[in-house]
Amino acid sequence: PASAGQVPFNYDDDSVNFLYSLPLYTPLTTSQSIPRSVSAATPSATATTRLVHPKPRSPPCPADFINRHSLSGGPADVNPYNILNRQGVFKASAPIPSLYLTPAHTPSRDLTTPVVNGKILKRIPKPAKAKDVDASDWYDSLHEAPAPWGGHDHTKPMFQYNKEGELQPHLRFTREQILYYIRERKQRGLPLTLWIQNVPHGCKTRVGDDRLRACRWSGCPAYKGTILKGFWRVCFDERPETSGKQHDPYHNAGYMHLWCMDRCFDLLEIAQAFDLKPDTRYFEKEERNPMAMTRDHDELVMEFEDWRTSQQAAYEEWQRSSETNKMMGLPVQNRQVGREAKLWYVLTTKHLALETPVRSNMRKKRNGISIDKHKGDLDWYVERINEKKVSKKGHSVIEELDSDDEEGRQTPASRAVRPSIAKRKREEYEFDDNDNASQCQTATWNKRAKQS
Repeated sequence: PASAGQVPFNYDDDSVNFLYSLPLYTPLTTSQSIPRSVSAATPSATATTRLVHPKPRSPPCPADFINRHSLSGGPADVNPYNILNRQGVFKASAPIPSLYLTPAHTPSRDLTTPVVNGKILKRIPKPAKAKDVDASDWYDSLHEAPAPWGGHDHTKPMFQYNKEGELQPHLRFTREQILYYIRERKQRGLPLTLWIQNVPHGCKTRVGDDRLRACRWSGCPAYKGTILKGFWRVCFDERPETSGKQHDPYHNAGYMHLWCMDRCFDLLEIAQAFDLKPDTRYFEKEERNPMAMTRDHDELVMEFEDWRTSQQAAYEEWQRSSETNKMMGLPVQNRQVGREAKLWYVLTTKHLALETPVRSNMRKKRNGISIDKHKGDLDWYVERINEKKVSKKGHSVIEELDSDDEEGRQTPASRAVRPSIAKRKREEYEFDDNDNASQCQTATWNKRAKQS
């Protein structure tokens, strides 16, 4: 039985061995391509495969074709969780006839060097220094939006793009649709790299629509799927070879919280079957790569490698234990990854360990719900934020009742002063989800206090 707050799952004994013979991982310095399966799984074979991990909560979507037609032909709630076969290679599924609704190769851009205010700038400055710089001058626009594709209904393709090659901002996807997306691109030989990134500074000036920068998982617990500073994200880059050259690296197909991807899949499987890796790129047209996982600390790359090594060993140990239990007729337990072994937790705690004491001291003074408390746990963070909002709302109601009692005793002069006092109180109690924005807010308040 599932514990409170968790989603129950089904288990299939026949799917235990899918990662038992997993080949040794390859370091980041070598090619990370995974051999593709030569044999395609038939619908009858995949229809009995069941989820071996707690299925995430996904709100129903009227246009979700997977809720109506499973990829394997079976019920929608028994889509396979495992994505590797017993040899540790990606399992190919029966191709879905989609006529012209196939992912189209994106046209390449030409390399250009723009002139700004009569000066030739070789690279785009940081956002604070790029007020007069239009980043689109550095990169060629696409000739046309990539062709929509995916699904059985050609009148409502699942994946639709804008002219920048980004998935339409209103689109959100279930776990099954996300797996379908990354699997289809791999099977059709189309490029897709899953970059583990920081949230870049100044990204709003480069991508104005907040929905394009939000998490694309329909079950994301964050408000509007916003990916805040302090949380790792996964970038779906369909043009990895041209990012920072012909293609603007700020415009990608979509993003997910790393926490959300871990909630949907086993990240070790994703790293082995698909191109999931840290973003350590250097952009020849950008002054720096503000979204790199190594933006603040190069040591995080080795932390990722250590995590992958330990997780592979833990996975193989679980496989051996499962095989033993199966031979003895004992129940086979689903693999559980503890919070401290999650990739988002490992990277966040390492980041905190490497930062300067000044930053940690500032957080302690603010006493907010910051990165040193949530440590990358999005679900925990959202719960604390909601609790604080409820508490703040209750405090506002009490203040309003008190003000009604004192309304008759106020003079015209006191009523004139009251709006400014209320504003200051709101500023004192106000908190910001973004750690960097909180610093700016605190600095602004201190400046006002000195001036007064």
